[in-house]
Amino acid sequence: MFNSTSAFTFAATRSFPVSLGDLTFYASGWKVHGQRNYAQLSSCTGACYLNNNSVQASEITLSGSFPFTESPGSLVAALDAAIRNQTSFSLTIHGFSVSVAYLKDYTISESVQNGTLPCELTFLTTGSISEAEEANS
Repeated sequence: MFNSTSAFTFAATRSFPVSLGDLTFYASGWKVHGQRNYAQLSSCTGACYLNNNSVQASEITLSGSFPFTESPGSLVAALDAAIRNQTSFSLTIHGFSVSVAYLKDYTISESVQNGTLPCELTFLTTGSISEAEEANS
């Protein structure tokens, strides 16, 4: 039951910059998906065994926004060119990094109320994901 003496704690929205060449994306969340595929085969006795396994590319999805610009078309064109040209990015994301990542897809929209261009970016990386080195103060 809600009463007037209840205290609320509001967490400040935080974001962290991710450099994408000449662009800066302000990520407010991320998700990483790694996977190993196995071929499942049956023996003549009906037993199942695993064969031919391989690591698949990891997917890194960033949710956040780009700062609003008077010409969002140039931003959309830059993201589209990164996909078409298979541009590789080096990413450092809140404690981990990848040396080579390719933009797989993006979804971008315009939100005039808060002056941002909300966006979701998905990258593929075939390299390993490592812990980011701490910046020296």
